[in-house]
Amino acid sequence: MLLVKKNLKLLKVLLENLPKTSIPRISAGYLGGRSPNTLSISNHKHMSNKKIKNKKGGFTLIETVIVLGVITIAAGTLMFVDLTSYNASQFQSATNNLISVLQTARASSLNNVDQSAHGVAIFPIDHPTSYVIFEGSSYSARYAPKDEIIDSGYAVDLGNGSLKEIVFDQLSGDVDANGSIVLIDHVRKLSFTISVNYEGRISW
Repeated sequence: MLLVKKNLKLLKVLLENLPKTSIPRISAGYLGGRSPNTLSISNHKHMSNKKIKNKKGGFTLIETVIVLGVITIAAGTLMFVDLTSYNASQFQSATNNLISVLQTARASSLNNVDQSAHGVAIFPIDHPTSYVIFEGSSYSARYAPKDEIIDSGYAVDLGNGSLKEIVFDQLSGDVDANGSIVLIDHVRKLSFTISVNYEGRISW
């Protein structure tokens, strides 16, 4: 019995001299009646719990890769939506510009500005991406210094059979040939139609 007590005291001294992070301090009373195997199991459980706690403190490589993948997919979706919205607004701007140009030319003819007819050339050879308001009976016979050149602002094309030149008569605002202007957005595969009747009325 004395030998057991001496051994317990020696074990207590050894435990007290160990670093605190190596093993939890255990009192002599707590050691009483327990075998070394029980102490080993208890210490193993303590270390396992410590590892679990440390693991909860950060992300694993797989978790990090998954999070980065989700962020990449979300960013790509937002960029696609943003680009689509941008193209839509640009196409709308191009159609609005043409409507405004036509209305301006007709108003100038009705008001007899410079005592001349006014017209609109759509993407003429010398200005392939612009609308041109001109003075005169035709684009070829116009007075070029009076040209007003308005960029379409977006890459649109004219549909087949579209009017390329419209002249509004002086004072009346009538046109010699009625018809439609079809603007095509090849990026979004959409089209927009503007109609002009014989009286020069513009509708869309």
